[in-house]
Parts: sequence; C-alpha cells; structure tokens
Amino acid sequence: MKNRATASVDKDTFKNLRRFYLFALLTIVVTVLLSQLLIQSNLNLQLSDSKIINISGKQRMLSQKLTKEILILGFIADPNTKTTNI
Repeated sequence: MKNRATASVDKDTFKNLRRFYLFALLTIVVTVLLSQLLIQSNLNLQLSDSKIINISGKQRMLSQKLTKEILILGFIADPNTKTTNI
C-alpha cells in the first residue's frame, strides 16, 4: 500500500516538474522571439537614420569645399585671373 502511495506521489511530482519545465521553456522561447522582433524593428529604424546622417555629412563636405574656394578667390589680387577662376 505504502509503495503505491509513494509511486503515485512520485508520478504527480514528476508531472508537476514536467509542466513547470515546459512552461519555463515556453517562456524562454517567447521572450527570445519577442526580443528579436524588437531588435529587428530598432535596427530598421537606425538604417533610415544612417542614410540621413550620410546625406548631411555630404552636404557639410560640399559646404566646406565651397567656402574654401571662396577664400582662395579672396586672395587673388589680379582681376583677370579672378574672373577666369570664377
């Protein structure tokens, strides 16, 4: 009688542990999938940000180039050479 009772308790304990283990695995899988979705959406947003940063960097470079050219023209004393360079 006692062996059957302990065997029944062991089976119940094993079933409870199995349920808890499956619940823990399911929770981990859901957490990993959710975090992966959030990370991918954040990366896609940063991709569009990088395009804007590249465009603004190019505009800055062209602006500096234009300013340097104007400064060089300011140091030319001969009006004929200045007109030719413009």
